[in-house]
Amino acid sequence: MASTGPSALIIGATGHVGKHVLRELLGTSHFASITEAGRRVTPTAELPPSTGKDFQQTVIDFEKTDELKEVLGKGKWDVVFITLGTKAKVAGSPENFEKIDRQYVLNAATAAKASEPGHSQRLVYCSAALSNPSSSLLYSRSKGLTEKGLASLGYSDVIIFRPAMLQNMQRDHHVNIWESTASVAANFLGHFTSSLGIDIDKLAKSMRIAGQLGSEKLPPSAAASKTNWGGESFTAIGNSGATHLAAEDL
Repeated sequence: MASTGPSALIIGATGHVGKHVLRELLGTSHFASITEAGRRVTPTAELPPSTGKDFQQTVIDFEKTDELKEVLGKGKWDVVFITLGTKAKVAGSPENFEKIDRQYVLNAATAAKASEPGHSQRLVYCSAALSNPSSSLLYSRSKGLTEKGLASLGYSDVIIFRPAMLQNMQRDHHVNIWESTASVAANFLGHFTSSLGIDIDKLAKSMRIAGQLGSEKLPPSAAASKTNWGGESFTAIGNSGATHLAAEDL
């Protein structure tokens, strides 16, 4: 029988960041039960060895909001991790990008929100550096509007990570010369500063730690700050803070 303890839901675990966060969740004894949900789920062969905890996987359709609520609303999760996202060039159009990058995230977070009053839930989302709902740049604006939307859903605690360039990331699509050069530069400069990029394993660990501790118990190393977009507040952790939080023995 699985031990009692907090439950976690991770949405988007097959993405670059999500697969590392899922590995962190499965490797810690803190969470007794974990559910992975997404348009597709991690193949069994790619999962780390079982630790005996309750682990389930479910395929969902982000556009069918009624079905989302029926599937995700049953869990009464203690912590919801969302690592879902895309890029405009991958999505194919600005409209499709915003649908996947923002609307799918908000649909899932809304469906996973417990309806019972008094049930404390924490939401941990991976956004991006320079996110701003008023930005003229599509990517930054979409991330900022997503942050604002998530903060308005009524979760007890909302923690949003804003990493810069991700380092040591396995890419499964063609990388152009700019991306390749920028990645090499960020990996090199990362030895001297923690503000330009973050190792993807460290980002995943810091997200897992934040999910366990919550905003009120985050150590000073996280350099967390309260952020407010149009009256919707949440806890933000930047690139440097995430790097230092990952160094904590938690």
